[in-house]
Amino acid sequence: GLIHSGIYNSKTGMNDFNQFIVADKITRDINPDYGSIQKLNTRDSDMTILCEDKIVRMLVNKSSLYNADGTTNVTSSDMVLGQDVPYVGEYGISKNPESFINYGYKSFFTDRNRGAVLRLSQDGLTTISKNGMESYFDKNIRGEGFLIGTYDAKKYEYNVTATLPKIVAKAVYNIEYTRTIELETLDSGITPGMYIEGDNIQVGSIIVAINVGGGDSKFIEIDKDTLSGGVNGVLEIVEKVTVSFNDVSNGWSSFRSF
Repeated sequence: GLIHSGIYNSKTGMNDFNQFIVADKITRDINPDYGSIQKLNTRDSDMTILCEDKIVRMLVNKSSLYNADGTTNVTSSDMVLGQDVPYVGEYGISKNPESFINYGYKSFFTDRNRGAVLRLSQDGLTTISKNGMESYFDKNIRGEGFLIGTYDAKKYEYNVTATLPKIVAKAVYNIEYTRTIELETLDSGITPGMYIEGDNIQVGSIIVAINVGGGDSKFIEIDKDTLSGGVNGVLEIVEKVTVSFNDVSNGWSSFRSF
């Protein structure tokens, strides 16, 4: 649920930020079925609550009165946190608030649990990942790692950077302070530009070449020397990609791997 403090009035000098008086109706419960609250964002005079499994609009200083035909009338209220109204659509923000970005009257974010990328605008929720990229996101953003959202105001593009599912490989013992590593098997999904992690491998190391030596070679080359003790055992190889959604053409405009 939500809780708020007392008010601050710069004209009178009143500052009740340190007061939480429950008798003043300062709390508002959210349906627990929506999951935990991950992000709050103000939209005009209302507030958007992004939960794991639902997106909710919270009325501020007003509430809705329902008519017999199901329509509503918005009325003013002395409650700071008014009625919560869920947006249509069974989507949330999962546990990736870092994917959220707001620009103007539009917001963009991901829902990892459902393999979707969404836009929240005046017409409600839109699943923009369905514009030609539905299967890609359904496959690639359900794993682990951050999903970073940014917005390019010049290109009108929402950019989401994701860590793709890891490839696990096993290294044959390799000497220390080298940039060449021998693997037991060379997975076909391993390509130059992917990050490699493991014992005695420097953080941020990147694969720069595979099949070093040619033929059936299982050697890969990385861009940083290995550390003391050499490399042996399980390695994790990951790829990070950025895909961009153009809000003018309403389509995915670019794909960058790094």
